[in-house]
Formats: sequence, C-alpha cells, structure tokens
Amino acid sequence: MGEDTPMCTSPLSTDPDSWSITVGDGVPSGVRTVPSNMNSRYRGHPNYVSTTKFTPLTWLPKSLFYQFQRIANIYFLYIASIVVAGSFRGHTPFDYSTKSWHSKIFPFIGVLLWTALKDLVEDFRRGRDDRRENMRRTWRYDGSKAFVEVAWSEVLAGDLLKVPCDGAFAADLLLLRASGNGQAFISTANLDGETSLKERLGPHIFGELVAAAGGPDEAEEAARRICEMGLEVKVALPSAALTDVSATCKLGAMGCPASEVSFLPRGCVLRNTPWVLALAVYVGDDTKTRLNMTAATTKTSNMQKFLNRMVWGLLGVLCVFCIYCASRATGMNTNPEYLNCCNDFVYWVIMFFRFNITFYHVVPISLYVCFEMLKLVLGHLVNQDPTMFYPSQADPGVKEGAFARTADLIEELGQVDFLFSDKTGTLTANEMIFAKCYFGGADYGDFRQSAGAPGTEVVKRHIGSGARIAEEAASFFTLLSLCHGCQVDKDEEGKYHYSAMSPDDVALVQGASDVGFVFVSRNRTPGAGSFDLSVEGPRGRQSYTVLHELEFNSDRKRMSVIVRWDGEIWCLTKGADSVIMNLLETAVSDDVRGKLSEFSKQGLRTLLFARKKVDETYYASWAPRFVAANGVLDKTKEADIARVAAEMETELTFVGVTAVEDRLQDGVPEAIATLKDAGIRVWVLTGDKIETAVDIARSSRLFNDDTTLAYATLAQSQAETLQLLEDAKAKLAKSSDPGLVLDGATVGYALESPEMRQLIYDLGLSSRSCICCRLSPMQKRRLVELVRQANPATITLAIGDGANDVPMIDGAHVGIGIRGKEGNQAVQASDVAISQFRFLVPLLLNHGRRAYRRVAFFLLFFIYKNIALAMADVVWVHQSVFAKSIAFPEYLSMGYNVVFTSIHVIVCLAFDSDVPDDVSVANPSLYRVGPNRALFNIWSFIEWVLFALWHGTVMWLVPYRIVNDTFGDTGYDQEDSSLDFWLGSACAFFILCLIVNLKLLLLSESLCKASTWVPVVVALLFYVVYGWGLGYTSLGWQFQESMKEVPLKIFWTGETWAAILLASSIALFPDSVLRLVRWVVAPSPLEIVRKKKGGVGCCGASCLGTRSRLNLVVPGVVEEGNVSEKI
Repeated sequence: MGEDTPMCTSPLSTDPDSWSITVGDGVPSGVRTVPSNMNSRYRGHPNYVSTTKFTPLTWLPKSLFYQFQRIANIYFLYIASIVVAGSFRGHTPFDYSTKSWHSKIFPFIGVLLWTALKDLVEDFRRGRDDRRENMRRTWRYDGSKAFVEVAWSEVLAGDLLKVPCDGAFAADLLLLRASGNGQAFISTANLDGETSLKERLGPHIFGELVAAAGGPDEAEEAARRICEMGLEVKVALPSAALTDVSATCKLGAMGCPASEVSFLPRGCVLRNTPWVLALAVYVGDDTKTRLNMTAATTKTSNMQKFLNRMVWGLLGVLCVFCIYCASRATGMNTNPEYLNCCNDFVYWVIMFFRFNITFYHVVPISLYVCFEMLKLVLGHLVNQDPTMFYPSQADPGVKEGAFARTADLIEELGQVDFLFSDKTGTLTANEMIFAKCYFGGADYGDFRQSAGAPGTEVVKRHIGSGARIAEEAASFFTLLSLCHGCQVDKDEEGKYHYSAMSPDDVALVQGASDVGFVFVSRNRTPGAGSFDLSVEGPRGRQSYTVLHELEFNSDRKRMSVIVRWDGEIWCLTKGADSVIMNLLETAVSDDVRGKLSEFSKQGLRTLLFARKKVDETYYASWAPRFVAANGVLDKTKEADIARVAAEMETELTFVGVTAVEDRLQDGVPEAIATLKDAGIRVWVLTGDKIETAVDIARSSRLFNDDTTLAYATLAQSQAETLQLLEDAKAKLAKSSDPGLVLDGATVGYALESPEMRQLIYDLGLSSRSCICCRLSPMQKRRLVELVRQANPATITLAIGDGANDVPMIDGAHVGIGIRGKEGNQAVQASDVAISQFRFLVPLLLNHGRRAYRRVAFFLLFFIYKNIALAMADVVWVHQSVFAKSIAFPEYLSMGYNVVFTSIHVIVCLAFDSDVPDDVSVANPSLYRVGPNRALFNIWSFIEWVLFALWHGTVMWLVPYRIVNDTFGDTGYDQEDSSLDFWLGSACAFFILCLIVNLKLLLLSESLCKASTWVPVVVALLFYVVYGWGLGYTSLGWQFQESMKEVPLKIFWTGETWAAILLASSIALFPDSVLRLVRWVVAPSPLEIVRKKKGGVGCCGASCLGTRSRLNLVVPGVVEEGNVSEKI
C-alpha cells in the first residue's frame, strides 16, 4: 500500500449520523470501522443471523410466559392451585377439594407442555433455516491477491466480496465494479417480489479500475488496487427503508457519492452479469432484509373478542354463584368437621374454593385449543379450494391457490361491511398497452393491436412524408424512447424485450418501438456517472448520453432525464398532467385539455411530456448541487434531491400526451356486482384522476347507468369541503342506487375535522359504492381507520397488490394481498393471499360465510354444552344441601370435554355445508347474516344458555326420579361403587352426551353427509369403550373406584333405558318445535333458498347436489338479510 495515500479522517469517525469503513491504506488489520464494534458482535461473527426465540435454558420459561398472557390459562392455573391446596386427605381443612389433584394438574400440564413443544418444534425449524443461511458460501478477498471461499457467517463489514453470476449477496453490499462495461443486474424477487431485473452501477470513481485491471484475473487485480489506493466509505446509519441508501466513497484522492443504484441487498441474486466486486457495508442484523423482518400487526377477530367477553361474563357468574353456595354452606353448617378447626371466615373461603373446583368446567380447558383447531381446518379448506388456483407469475407452469397466512381471522371474511380496494393491479391486470397519443395538434387514432393499430400506420406514414409533422413525431417518440427506466434484452430471433419497475415505462417504450423508434441498448460510460442510450430510428442509430436521471416518486409524480445529444443538453420530462401543467412555460391549449378529458373518460391513464433546452452555464452550476444532494447521508436527502430537481424542471415546453390502457382483470365487473348484491360497500381507492377513475368504476360495474353520483372533489378549504359533503349527503338521500366520488384534496381536509369524518362515514353507509381519486398511501389507510373508529363493530377488508397498499392492508380488520407485478410486499403484509380480484367472491361468499356460521355455532355450542354439564352439579348441590359432593364421577366427566362432545364437533362443523358453492354465489344476500351478526349476538347467546339450563336440569332430574328413585336415598360416597347413586349419575351423564350430540345433529345443515353423523356415532360408541376401561379394568378402578362395574349397567336395565328415552325426548322437544316453527313461519334466507332448491332442511348441500345449477326466483329484498330476487 502506498504511504502517500490519504488516511481516514476524524470527521468520519465522529459523525453520529453515519458509519465509516476504511479498507487498506496501511490499516493494521486491513479494515477499520467506526463504530469499532461493528465486527465484534456474535463473538466476531456479525453476519451471523438468528431468528430463534429460545435457547435450551430459556425455552420452557419463555414459552410459559407467552402462554400465561392468555387470561384463560391464568384461570386454569388458579383452579389447579386450589385443587392441589385442597387435596391433603386427612389434613382438615386442607382436604376440601371435590376432585383429585392429578385429574387437573396433568391435563393442564399436558396442554402447557403441548404448546411448549409446538413452540420448540417451530423454533427448531427456524434454527435449521438459520444454519442453512449462515453456512452458504461466498468469495472473500484475503489480501494476498486471491479470493477464498468462506461461510456467510464469517463475512465482516469492510470485506471485499466477489459474487459470481446467479450468486446471492451475503450482506448488504456496495457495488464497486462489475465485469464488462460496469453494469450489473440483480433480482430482488426474494426481497420485494418484483420479477423485473434491476440495473446496478458502481460509483464512477471505480471506472478507472475497469480500464486498469483487464485480464483473466481482473477481479483480483481490482481488489488489490483498491487496497493499495485505500478505500474510505461513509454510509448512513442502518435503515429499514429499501430505498434509503446513502454513501460517500473516497478512493485515493478521488471522491463521489453513492446511492441506491450501487446498492446490493442481502439475499438478492446477481443475474446476467459474470461477476461483481463489492464491499460489505451492512452485515447481520443491520441489513435491509433483517431490519424489515418485523412482527406483523397483531389482529384479533371480533368474535374472539366477543368470546373473551362471554368467558369473563361466565367467570363473573361463576364467582357470584360460588359466593352464594359458600355463604349457604357456612350458614347451614353442612360440613361440621371444618368448623372444629377454623373460624367462619376461613370456613367460608374453603367452601368458596371447593365450589370453584366443582363448577370450574363451565369454561373448559379445551375451549381455546379446539377453537384454534377448527380455524386451522377452515384455513386449510381455503388453501385447497380448486376454484381459486391460478397460474403463478413467479413460477411458470405452476398454479397457486389462495393462501390463508393466518387462520385467526377466517370468520371475519364472513362479516365484511366495507371493502377497500386498490385499482391498478388489483382491479386491473397491470398490463399497460400504449393506446393513444396526442402531439402536433392531432390525435392519431388507436395504437392497440386488438383494434388493428391504425394509429401506428398513420404515424409511420407521417414520419416517412418528410413534412413538418414528421419532425414533431420524431421529437415526440424520441422523447418516449429516452425518458424511462427500462432495461432491454435481445432474444435469439433478434427481437427486443423491455423490462422495468414501472409497466407504464414498458408500454411507452414499446409504443415508440412499434412506430420505428427502437430503444436498443443502455451502456454505462466508463469512469463517469452517466450512461448512453441507443435508439434505432428512421435516421439510423442515434446515441444519447443521459447525464442524470431525476427519478419518479409518489410525491413528485414525474420523472426527468438530462440528456446530452449533438452538443446540446435537454431536460426531458413526463408526469401527471396536474403536475406538468404547473411546470410549463406556456399553458396548454383547450384542445389538449379536451383530449386529456376524452382519454380519461375512456378509462386510459394519461401522461404529459415536456422538454426544454438547458443552458450549459446553468447546467454547470446545477449539476454539482444535484450530486451533492445525492451525497447527503441524513434524513434530508430526499427533500434536498426533490428541491434541486425541481429547479431544473421549470419553464418546460409541452410536447404531447400519451394514453395507456390498463385492462380490467377477468371477472372483475361480475365480482363487484356480486359483492354489492351481498350488501358489501365497495370503495375503490386510487391515485388516478377523477375522469379516469369514474370511467373505470363504470366499466367495472362499481357504478351502474342508474347510479346517482355525488361529487365531493376539488375542495380548497375546510368550509368548502363541509359544504360539498353536505350537498352529497342530501343528493344521495333521495337515490335508490347512490354512488360517491371523493378526491385526495377533499379527503385531506375532511380527515382534519371530527364532524367531517363522521359525515364521510355516514355517506359511506348511505352509498353502496365509492371511488376516491388522487389518494396517497397514508390517506388510504386513514380512510380505513375512519370507518373502524366511527363504528368499531364494522368489519373492514382491504385488498391491494403493491407496496403502496401495505398501510391500507395493515389497517383493515382483514387484509387481502394479490400476487401481482408490483412486488410481494402486499402479500407479505396480508392475512390472505389470492391471485385475482374475482376470487374474493368464493373467498367471502363461500368460505367466509360458512366460516362465520361454523365458528358462531362452535362457540355457542361449546358454551352451551358446558353449562348443561354444570347444571347437574348446580341441582345436586342444592339437593345435597351444599355438602361436599359432586354429581358426576370425576374421570367420567373428564372425557366429556375431550372425546364425547369436543373433538368430533370440529369435524362435524368444519365440513358442514348448507348449499353448494354456485348456489351461494348466485344468492349473495345469504352473506348478510354475517354483517348483520344474525348468528352470534347477545340474543343468540341467551337462547343457547336457556337451552343449556333446560337440558342440564332435565337430564339430571329425570333419571333422579326414574332409576328406582335412589338418588340421595342410599347415601353418597365418592369411593363406594355399590351405591345406586353412581348408577343414576352414569345414566344422567350418558343422557347429557346423547342430548348434546342430538342437538348438534338437529342444527346441522348437512345431516346426510357422513362427515356429520359418523363422528357423532363414533363419539357415542366411544362411551362404551371409555366406560369399559374406567369401570371394568384394574387401571380404571385405581382412578375411579366408584365406577367399578357401573358405566355399562345403564344399558342393562329397563329403568335406565326409560330414563334415557324420556329425558332425551323431553329435553329436545322445545328445540325441535322451535326449529320447525322457524322453518315454517319465519324461515331464514338460507332456508328459503333450500326450500326452493328442493332441500328438506336436513341434508343441506348434499340434498341439492344435482339441481344446484338452476336459476329460480324468490320474492324478497337484498338489504338486511332478506333473500335476493335472483337465486
């Protein structure tokens, strides 16, 4: 290394807003970093990554800590604790427990251990993936003219890495040079899902290394020269933003800034480039990939919240009842042995604990476990639905189905009130086609191949005519072929193929190519920050030097290139008309405005093109400021770049207008019409101009010919916004098919006022559809939040396909990501991923509607069956005068919530179908039961509780009176199987299991399906197996001595059979009558459909199978749960 080479200076090491890396130049270890601990983490392996949550020592404590965040587990821990405390037999008063400790401790420990083991398995898989990632290999320069292969975990900040073609980047790298002309192409699909390749260029000061290196070992030679000259890199602090990349480089005495165009993110892959030489600047947890691996927003379904409230309510009632029982027991002195060893207060506490133990199964430990299992099954059904499979864009030849990324929100899909949708790439295919253009005062017709492309032929004739219009056409289409970010490839047949991050760029470049202005190459200028574009036109191949590219973003809404050609410098600009018009030296004519309006009304996306000649002196003063702005390392960089760019983009001359078509996806109009018929309010949120958005809304059937439109747009103050919204409300109040049109300016003012926020929500309720134009990504999210805050019970769904849709998706109750061409960010942020907008119809109307019904039934059924079980103890505790006794044998009742009434319920409900999918879609009004909360509300909860009280009372009292009237007459002893009490108890228990399962069948929508009745039969038959094991084996006697030779006696006597038949009939008689009355007198929309389709009300979809394709008509109204006129 040369001794005269400059060293790293102190300002780099003291700047708190940046890090610095110095390579070579006499540094003792070869690399110096500031801060100095960049390479000391993970014991000197800073690039080591770990996604595991646990270590062998922390696994169990951490898992238990997470599990006890759930209040139910705290309740079960409390029960287990007081059971253990009261299980000291012969040690009064510490023998108060009515149940053995092992029957509570072991199941509870089993549940906790099962969850802990599940956490461990998941963590083991994460660790296995980590090891694979850390052991991947890359090539590192060792300082002795050679590259050696090392593991990714051994890479340090400041390492010089050589990455071959198709190799992945081991860390966040700064590109120094690439083979050939200095250009590199990378795939970022694993990071953002975008399939188009990105061009990367090293800082121009490394261009001399290209010329100086050469030879077969040029990478080694380049690395050697970098170390000799000394490289000093200053980078901004690590940031999660993928585009937030700033650096300054100093090679010897030369310096320059570096930006995103020189950045190679970890995990991305080098393509179409033999090799690159790069510097590791961010490693391990500081890389973009790791910083973006944040936990997603935790979402809890409304039904889960309601369940939690129900559980709290039940626990509250249980507490009150236990206080009542303890007080009665204390007042009546029912257990005198305790009074001899403790005072009244301690006695009362003991009785309170005892009754807590007796009635604890009102909230069973299996509730949440079975709830999660049901949701997993429902999520799996979504994933396997063949109607939602679609060819993958990422893997040709492979079809991808819907994917429920979380099953926790599956029932929310059946309760959606508001649907917020992006437009581009969500409703449209995001396949841009150059459709029309306007320049030289004329519209040249249609350029689309589907229309025969007459415009292309017209322009070609003009270009060949030599007239003035030929010059204007050449200027216009040359501008199109230069002002873009496209990459070009040439296939074996000699055809050029274009790719870009923006589909608009591809469409415009292809449009210029079709008329004879073919973009053929983009080449980096060695040793400089510029690049050359070659365009093959009527005058042959022309080369243009692009000095600077002023990139497009959502704030600027325009892009420009500074081009040098034929000794002159030009600024070429394209962008939204609302932006470009304000930058023109002379206002556009009315003809131009008329064409913009005409193109927009045809649903085409328009752009304005403009240019100006730049004075050499002005450019010489402007360019250093722009370079300096790009070299800023702090958070002001974007603002500085925008400010300097805006200085160039002034006093432009209008050139022309382009109109690009973004066609609708297949089935979008039908899908929107169906969703609206289902009562869902559909809002389309887009950045397009008003005319374009409204036309798309009409073509997609968001608005119909009869829709009354109210516009609240172009507001310039809060007062004007308020007036516009009030006028819109008055107008829509008189319409039967109202539609609302908003824009970003109006929404911006409205969001600042609570009064106007409520007004927008009221307009949303009164209108069935709305289109919001010119919105920013955060305005989209704030509209979703507006609806959620106005009515927390309203379920919102957001669907989009791009990174700009992520805030909206994350802010809704349910987020749907569409696999598209704008990257994978929307899918990664979503709860469910699909491939086409039209798949919302089966997702909501089939899976969502059924999931809501199934989950509602499951929760109510689970609460019902346990209240019914507890009623036996409630009645018996009064019969026994609050003595220390339980109604059912402990280990017999344990099976109740495991095998007799739980596991098979998941199977029955998960596959319980009401009507076939096509009938469900043809009758969208069936969906309204979810948004109307018709199946899961306080009244349905009360109804199920009343039935539980009735069934529980009947199943206990009937055998109490029939089975020789022996209940309570021959005494009570938990260990004495000779007492007839336990025969009657076992009989009552079987009656309860029978009643509960018969009720399950009674309310089933598809009784004829084997998946409904077979599990029920198996569960009841299992009673025989379970009873035999408990009452007729020595092992069973050790656990429950009172059941010795008892459980199967209930099938041997006439009295018990009489009790079983009579109790079941009496208990279920009200259920049957109520079901029949509702079917005949007040049928639900579902029952009306099934009647018309020929179902008899028991077999559901299976009964309708062969006749489900019929289209019948039933009188009714769509709104509020009534049946649609179309079935």
